[in-house]
Amino acid sequence: MRRPYDPAENIFGGAQYLKELLKRFDGRLDLVLAGYNAGEGAVMKYGGNVPPYRETREYVKRITRRYGANASEPAEKITAPQQ
Repeated sequence: MRRPYDPAENIFGGAQYLKELLKRFDGRLDLVLAGYNAGEGAVMKYGGNVPPYRETREYVKRITRRYGANASEPAEKITAPQQ
């Protein structure tokens, strides 16, 4: 990304990062969201689980609820779009 304050480049960069997280966490939406919020290292530190950080757990619940997923059950596997 050349211009991080350019809205289009910023959105593109965020989408690319989410795509990488989808691959890293095998489509596990809960882990993708946790990695996006707390960092993928935090997810790995806690054995490939959502870290016990209050902010991260609330973020995962809020976003999965917003998009119709059930945060109390294992997330469905989703795949990154092919280019």
